[in-house]
Amino acid sequence: MTLTDRCDSVPMDKNENYEKKETSMGDTLREVVWQAQEQGRLTCGVNDCAQLLEVDPYNVMLCVLPEAAASGSEVSLHIHHMLIEAFCREYDIRLVKVDSLSKMSDIVKGRTPSTDNCVKVTRSSAADTSCLIVQYPSDGTSEEDEVLAEYYKNVIFSDSSQTCVISLPD
Repeated sequence: MTLTDRCDSVPMDKNENYEKKETSMGDTLREVVWQAQEQGRLTCGVNDCAQLLEVDPYNVMLCVLPEAAASGSEVSLHIHHMLIEAFCREYDIRLVKVDSLSKMSDIVKGRTPSTDNCVKVTRSSAADTSCLIVQYPSDGTSEEDEVLAEYYKNVIFSDSSQTCVISLPD
């Protein structure tokens, strides 16, 4: 089951100005990542994300990648991102690109996880926030999950590039 299947009942005016909503989508994405982090559903790092995609792709709700690689980044990281993107498209996993790797890193590192959960952000992978995987929650999606899913669906069906890029808040 995909996130769109779970969220078809969320009303959204098809004529809304998505450029105006993009800033709020950045806030929504940040909240989705924070919720996943608190609930132990967030996986960080290219290698850990690739391993999760290989083992359990049908439990992945969302994959987040930077739109452009950071300057001076390794070629191998770019190749990993391309392979993860292709895998997500093959398995109909929601793939969201963000405008800044540093903002994405700040979001993950900006909220410290509580000690009573099992966040999958290990010391080794916390340094690598170039790829994020958010798994489906076991107790149902949140309002932010549903808003992001509906936004994604509307952008993908209205854009010929088939790419959803979200500007993250500063």
